[in-house]
Amino acid sequence: KDLTLWQVTQPPPPSAVIWSDMKVNVDLRSGKRLLGYGLVFGLYVAFTPFCLFVTNLATAVDLGPFQSLWAAYAPTLGLMIFLAFAPTVLVNIFSMLFNFKSEVKNQMELQNWYFWFMVFFVIGVTVVGQNFVQFV
Repeated sequence: KDLTLWQVTQPPPPSAVIWSDMKVNVDLRSGKRLLGYGLVFGLYVAFTPFCLFVTNLATAVDLGPFQSLWAAYAPTLGLMIFLAFAPTVLVNIFSMLFNFKSEVKNQMELQNWYFWFMVFFVIGVTVVGQNFVQFV
């Protein structure tokens, strides 16, 4: 990388600039970013146990005559709630711990991480299924 060359790009609109991120101490940036990556990793790791918990909850709770309805819809509802809150959690992690200069960059980072989250869990885990040994 040549440090003598300037890279000129189109700036974000002034309303999208996060001015407070311009004042963050340089020494704190790497620590906050590392903590942010750890929290994003924690979100990825928490997904599978949460799905198992909701599935087990659907069979553990007895609703009498409505048990079949509950057992059919509870796991799907739990999964939908988790997936609905995942982008909000990610954008909060990015806005608090990553020092992006604009909301546009924050949104792009959210799109990248959420895309790979969906690829891994929705496509990858579905293809592998419940029996990993048989898949390999």
